Amino acid sequence: MNNHEEKKSIHRDVLDKISSGQAKMRSKWSFLPKNVSVILAVVSVSAALVFCISFVVFVLHETGVWYAPPLGLRGIFIFLSSIPWVLVGAIALCLILLEWLLKRYAFAYSRPLLYTALGVLLFGITFGFVVARTPLHADVLRHAHEGRAPVIGSMYRGFCSKRFHDVHRGVVVEVYHKGFCIQNDRGDMVTVVSKPNIRLPDGSTLAEGEPVWVYGKKMDEIIMAFGVRKIKGNIPPIMVQKNKRCKPIPEDVK
Repeated sequence: MNNHEEKKSIHRDVLDKISSGQAKMRSKWSFLPKNVSVILAVVSVSAALVFCISFVVFVLHETGVWYAPPLGLRGIFIFLSSIPWVLVGAIALCLILLEWLLKRYAFAYSRPLLYTALGVLLFGITFGFVVARTPLHADVLRHAHEGRAPVIGSMYRGFCSKRFHDVHRGVVVEVYHKGFCIQNDRGDMVTVVSKPNIRLPDGSTLAEGEPVWVYGKKMDEIIMAFGVRKIKGNIPPIMVQKNKRCKPIPEDVK
């Protein structure tokens, strides 16, 4: 049986079922509520996907984890061990839901699953990074610190205020030949042992009063740093207490 005869047979079978009452004609308007519901669901899940991806990028920036991978294997380990996997799980759930919803439409149904999944992932990553570069998350975090975001504020404070092992934030108080002194978030003075006259990726040097991320193990108020990055953007201020002093750099590293 060729294609023409097959189509005539299907057409005849459909007409026979309609005439016998086994099948009923339905107006195209009867599908409108269902289609609208699916479209709204696609838009909602897409927005959630973009939000989660952009929020993960924002959190990694705010906690200093984003800048760790270029520091080598130790930096990569810090990055992988500090990723907010709960948010990554939410992203994966959004991807699965979006893929399932799009499969209801012919343009996605006729394509392999891998192509649709890659398209959805590319869409989420692209717009996620675009949103992450806007002031949206920074504004919400500021409102959260000011107590003006009672519902979502706790989530922002919880994720963005985390401090991970080997990642330290502070303000440079004094610069030495083989290190420098910082005051951290809690107001403690911490001595950082690093390379002499350490230079940053942009070619600049450290100066007093600059906020920095320091990567390295902390032992007895001394950090053996393997990397330093300046903090860019708006961050909660750290009030430097002039009356405190750092521990001197150990003699064996001078």
